[in-house]
Amino acid sequence: MKFLETVFAEAESIINGRPLTKLSDDPEDPSPLTPNHLLLLRENPIFPMGKFDKGDKYKRRWKHVQHLADVFWREWVMMYLPQLQKRAKWVDKQRNFNVGDLVLIADENTPRNIWPLGLVKLVNKGRDDFVRSVCVKTRSAELVRPITKIVLLGVSMP
Repeated sequence: MKFLETVFAEAESIINGRPLTKLSDDPEDPSPLTPNHLLLLRENPIFPMGKFDKGDKYKRRWKHVQHLADVFWREWVMMYLPQLQKRAKWVDKQRNFNVGDLVLIADENTPRNIWPLGLVKLVNKGRDDFVRSVCVKTRSAELVRPITKIVLLGVSMP
């Protein structure tokens, strides 16, 4: 029974660690508000996770729990992130990304419980005046990503 409770606790930590929106109005502070802020009244600490595969799962129960949590993370990211970035056809008018928007960088290879956030610093428009890619400033680097690989979390204030 403890095994199943531990797996559920790991899954709960993943779900409640997801970013919802900006925490402050400071444009230089990309810290997100998460369900853990509301439940725990603090941010959930992020501990580095190891790499676990199927070969590890029978050595010890803890490794098995970690493997199942990694499986849950991959499934969660594959089901949750696409729901956040639903897009209409390009022929329909929709909101473009703007400088100062808070975005979640969608990457299937991101380790568990890591939600890479950034602020849009530059938008690159196509000939049709739609934004096709953006330059995103994260805590550690500046990245150029197509808009299909980012999710809008917070709207910039004019």
